[in-house]
Amino acid sequence: TVGVVFIYFGYLLFYLLQQRKSIIVCLFCVGLVIAICSFVLPIYWPDFFKKVDLVSKSIGNPMVFYLFALSNCLIIVLLCKCFSLFHKLFGFWGKNSLIVLAIHMEISIELAYLLISRIPVSFGVTISSILAIIIEMVILFFIILLINKSFRFLIVFPRKKKI
Repeated sequence: TVGVVFIYFGYLLFYLLQQRKSIIVCLFCVGLVIAICSFVLPIYWPDFFKKVDLVSKSIGNPMVFYLFALSNCLIIVLLCKCFSLFHKLFGFWGKNSLIVLAIHMEISIELAYLLISRIPVSFGVTISSILAIIIEMVILFFIILLINKSFRFLIVFPRKKKI
């Protein structure tokens, strides 16, 4: 049910991005301020901003969770829209976003943290999290290639033939 909000937000954002440039600039400015707050405020008030763990269905304050998560998504989408250089890279992840949503918590992030736990050096929480994200992206990349090549029937819906 948490994901439905993000799917709806994606459709709404797609509609808004078709509008005038002034709307895009306004969205970017508001989203950037909120995104910066989402990184700074938890440092100063960690008790108010609880850790988000969707596996155990713990998102803390839902209003704050959605505000911060959607603003960060907004900034990422708008930045990606500006950098057409990365069009193929982002296109790959966008076309396969349902696969990512389906497997990233149960499979790839667990494998990433398992690999990090096997490293004998302690990096600290922040560096370990960044490494986990990078390892997760690599794992997801290969899983997506495997699914697209060998298990295409899982993601392609048969089309009805017109009579």
